[in-house]
Amino acid sequence: MRTKRQAWLTRFPAAYATDAAGFVADEIARADRVSNEYRIAVFRIIPLTTAVCALAIPCFESPLWRA
Repeated sequence: MRTKRQAWLTRFPAAYATDAAGFVADEIARADRVSNEYRIAVFRIIPLTTAVCALAIPCFESPLWRA
């Protein structure tokens, strides 16, 4: 079974050969979307998770939970 990435890798040269400028623009847009998703995860979700865990520590008295 081929993954989505493997399928894209086989179409990659043909897509570039067909329309190089459009291909580059699409890849830049795709990279920007991935960068934005990464930014959301790193600067919002991870700190929020850390804060929730830090606030939950006093609720658990067992040494195993505190570790």
